[in-house]
Amino acid sequence: MRVGTALPVTIEGVTRDTILSWAREAEAAGYSSLAVPDRLAWDNLDPLLTLAAAGAVTERIGLLSNILITPLRSTHVLAKEIGTLTALAPGRVVMGLGIGARPNDYALAGLPFERRGAVMDTQLAKLTRLFAGERDADGHRIGPPPVGEVQILIGGASPNAVNRILRWGHGFIGGAVNAHITGLVAQGLRQAFAGAGRTDTPRIVADFRFASTEEEGDWADQYVDRYQQVGGPPPEVASPLYRGEAGIRRALEDYAAAGADEVIFTPCCDRLDELHWLSGALARLGVRDGTYAATAAA
Repeated sequence: MRVGTALPVTIEGVTRDTILSWAREAEAAGYSSLAVPDRLAWDNLDPLLTLAAAGAVTERIGLLSNILITPLRSTHVLAKEIGTLTALAPGRVVMGLGIGARPNDYALAGLPFERRGAVMDTQLAKLTRLFAGERDADGHRIGPPPVGEVQILIGGASPNAVNRILRWGHGFIGGAVNAHITGLVAQGLRQAFAGAGRTDTPRIVADFRFASTEEEGDWADQYVDRYQQVGGPPPEVASPLYRGEAGIRRALEDYAAAGADEVIFTPCCDRLDELHWLSGALARLGVRDGTYAATAAA
């Protein structure tokens, strides 16, 4: 199971120096991916611009949107942005896409929350055609075309979300979804892929928040409470906050057992020493070169 980290883009006031240092240090420490979440009605950095900046100061680490709220964006503009990102960081870009769960993001954009699923279906179909070279009415191609195949992971565990993955995706990305639900989705998707005659195996990526501190009610809890005030996964679906080294071990064990191919550790603060602490804890738990083997940590 691969092990990545999220950039602290949702921490209010995070600086350029912190983002770029986090990216460089994560690559040097061997993490598999740098991930960025997406919000509109929040004080966060834009995900695609941030990935472009992170890609410019790194050479190998994966760049993952986790999860880009696709219906908030123009399909043609998004196609150009994805093509540009793959041109700047070829072979490193994975697009995690989803409809989002917070009505205030859609209200701020002036878009209907209740139609977001139908909009995304239309967008995914159009993106597929644009990536294949479809031209507009004047014969112009929206470019640059993606460099190589763009791996598309889709969020959501509803029947509609699973259908989207079957039609247009390479797998599932669970934004703050707990290990139990992740395991159910992974099992169901593998069966659905086989039933649909697909010969590939769905990729399963999970993310969750972590904190070095083990003190309940501290800054980590306060951050999560603020962030979740306006929605997010329901309690029976949401992942817990994994605290301390024992929590890091539990997270690795939980998601490895659930069948995840990659996990993303998302911070609750923008202090670089939090990344340093995580890197040390992962090393002590047997993570080597961004890979966790359950037998190595046993």
